[in-house]
Amino acid sequence: MSNATRECSQAMPQGAYIAEFDTVFPTTPPPFYPDVALLSLQRLIDLNPKFLYFSHFGKASDAVARLRCYQEQIKLWLRIVQESLCRGESAEAILERIFTEDKAIQRTVSFLKNNPLLKKTLIENSLQGFIEFAAKLHNSH
Repeated sequence: MSNATRECSQAMPQGAYIAEFDTVFPTTPPPFYPDVALLSLQRLIDLNPKFLYFSHFGKASDAVARLRCYQEQIKLWLRIVQESLCRGESAEAILERIFTEDKAIQRTVSFLKNNPLLKKTLIENSLQGFIEFAAKLHNSH
């Protein structure tokens, strides 16, 4: 496969690429299924792309490293949400813990918090996807 074909044939991964911070922020609104997302990311990794084209905000290079980082973000967020729900923590407390522990998004936190549209559509909706998934998982046991 030529580089041109490989570049053009890539599916768009979930996530918002924030170019000014060179960072991907998970987009995981409800209903969110982490197992499906992780499988999809692995399939993209297996294609060994050079670039990614995000529906939210553009083209990013170093595709495989970004996809692997995104896999780790999903696993981290899910662990944080599950632990926090077991302790009865609020959504705000969960979000602050994510902002503290997710090194990949730390540079974007004040930018996102100070943008009302992104705060609502990106941060709150993404967190809600994890919370609803973890709550259903917890309630089924």
